[in-house]
Amino acid sequence: MSSTTDSLTGHYFEIYVPDYDPATSTLDSYLRLGKPLSDAASETGITDKTLWAQFTGFKDQDTAAGDDPLRDRTGESVRDWSGRDNAKATFYQNLGWRDHSDGNRLTTTGGDKVEIIQGNYQLIVLGRAASADDGVVLDASGGHLWSGDIAPGAVTRTEYKTDKFAGTWKITEETIKGHVHEIFRGEFLEEFRGSTKESIVGQATEGTADWDKNPAIIDRTWARSIEEYVGTSGHAVPAITAATYATTVNETTSVSTITSTTLASTSVTDNVGSSSAKVPAINENVYATTITSNTMASTINETFGELGSLDMNHVSTHYGNVSDFIYGSKQDFMFGGVLDIFFGGSFRLVVAKEIDILLALHTEIHVGAFAEITLGFKQDIVVGKEVELNGENDEVSVILKQMAIAIFLG
Repeated sequence: MSSTTDSLTGHYFEIYVPDYDPATSTLDSYLRLGKPLSDAASETGITDKTLWAQFTGFKDQDTAAGDDPLRDRTGESVRDWSGRDNAKATFYQNLGWRDHSDGNRLTTTGGDKVEIIQGNYQLIVLGRAASADDGVVLDASGGHLWSGDIAPGAVTRTEYKTDKFAGTWKITEETIKGHVHEIFRGEFLEEFRGSTKESIVGQATEGTADWDKNPAIIDRTWARSIEEYVGTSGHAVPAITAATYATTVNETTSVSTITSTTLASTSVTDNVGSSSAKVPAINENVYATTITSNTMASTINETFGELGSLDMNHVSTHYGNVSDFIYGSKQDFMFGGVLDIFFGGSFRLVVAKEIDILLALHTEIHVGAFAEITLGFKQDIVVGKEVELNGENDEVSVILKQMAIAIFLG
C-alpha cells in the first residue's frame, strides 16, 4: 500500500499486491485511486498494458460511424459537443480509478445495483483471443448502442440523414460471412409502418464473378391456412408491378377446389410475349372431368396470328360433343380458304332470314343421298352458267365420288 504525489499529474493512492499466487510467483493485482502518471508506461506489469491497448476510442468519436453532427434522440436538435474529447490519451490522463488483476475477478451483489455513467461506456470481451477484432465489443456512446462480434450481423455504420422524415438516423447492419439458423416457436406478429420497404437478395451483376455468388432461394411453407391481402376494397393499391425473368418456370398447384376472382373497373390486359419477343412455344394442358368457363362481356376481341402472315396454323381439336350457343349476331370474316369436314351427321337449323353472298367459285358435291326441302318461298337467281349433275346413273355417281375424293386429298 502506498500513497504518492506527482507534481505533474496530481495525487493518487495505490494498493499493489505483486506475485500474489505462490504457485506461479507471477500474478499481480492492484487498485489505484486518483490521477496517475500522464501515460500508460507507469503500469506495473505486461498483461495490463496489453489489455489496455485493445481500447482505441468510443464510437461517437469515429467519423466513419456517421457521428457528424451528434444529435439528440429525435434528431431534431444538435447536442452539445463539449466534453466529447474522449480520445485514448485524454481518457487516461483524466483517469480516477484503475484496478487490474492477472487472475480471475468475481463480483457478487445480494441486493439491487444501479450504475449511472455520465459519459460513454465500452465493454471489450476478447474471449481468449489476441485482438478485439476476434472478440465482442459493446459500445454505448453518443446516445447509440453498437454491438459487434464475430457472429453474423453487426452494426457497421450509424448516420444521420436529413433527407428522410425531416432528419433521422440510418443504421447499417452488415454480415460479411456467416451461417445463420433461426428457429422461432410461438406467435409472431410483424408490423411495418414507413414510407418505403425494399428487399434485395443478391446483386444484378450479370457477366461478372459476383453473379455466380448469388444465392439459391428455397421457400417452404406448411400451414393450416394461408391468407394474403394486398390493399382493401376501400383502399386499393394504386399500382402493382411484378416482373419475372427466368429461363424455366415450373408451377404446380394440387388442390381440391380453386376459386379465382378478378374484379377490374377499367380493363384487364394479359400479355404473353410481344411482337418483338415471341414465346417459342406455349403448351397448356388441362385434364378435368368437367370444365365450366363463363365470360360475361359486351365485346370480345380475339386475334390469332398476325395481319399479313399466312403461315399461322390454328388447330382446335374436340373429342366428343361440342355445343356452341350464340345469342345474338355473329360475324365471321375469313380471308383465305376454309375446309370443313364432317365425319358424321350434320344438322343446321336457321330460324331467321339467311343471305349467302359468294363472290368466288362455289362448288357443292354430294356423294350419296341429298335431299333439299323448302318450306316456303325459294328463289334461285343464276347470273351466268349453271351445271347441275344429280347422279342418277352409276357413271355420274362414280365421277362425283372421284371428284370428292380428289378434293379431299388435295
